[in-house]
Amino acid sequence: MTEQQDQQATALKQQITFGTDGWRGIIADNFTGANVRLVSQAIVNYFLRPDVPGEPILFIGYDNRSQSEYFAAEAAKVVANSGLKAILSAQSCSSPSISYNAHKANAKGGIMITASHNPPQFNGLKIKAGYGGSALPSMVDEVVKELNALLDAGTHTVDTPAA
Repeated sequence: MTEQQDQQATALKQQITFGTDGWRGIIADNFTGANVRLVSQAIVNYFLRPDVPGEPILFIGYDNRSQSEYFAAEAAKVVANSGLKAILSAQSCSSPSISYNAHKANAKGGIMITASHNPPQFNGLKIKAGYGGSALPSMVDEVVKELNALLDAGTHTVDTPAA
């Protein structure tokens, strides 16, 4: 990795920090389409592990916050491009609906685009587990490891085929 790539990886690691069950950021600052694709790839890499139970399906949903539908579509492209089946909500929905559907379908899990209670300039990405709830801290830690591996390998964006 070049010094410039190393600096870019370090900057992205500082921009993308995870909380309880996902990542929140300021729209158009650090919460961008490119970063959503990158984080989605890390989530996919985790869910593709053979020790993660469930059918090769991820449910993707979004709330009514600004640009949530766009960010969900970007996440769904990454999921679909990975070989997992992406089921994108046809309209805004609640976080529990993604959890419920993932559990009911025995899916690997899901991604919910929402910033929950955060101010309007924020959006976020929650990881949903196949058991029908939020990702455990241990799962989030593994997704962070996958994200860091992508960044350390020089992957700073994930391109997807045009829809």
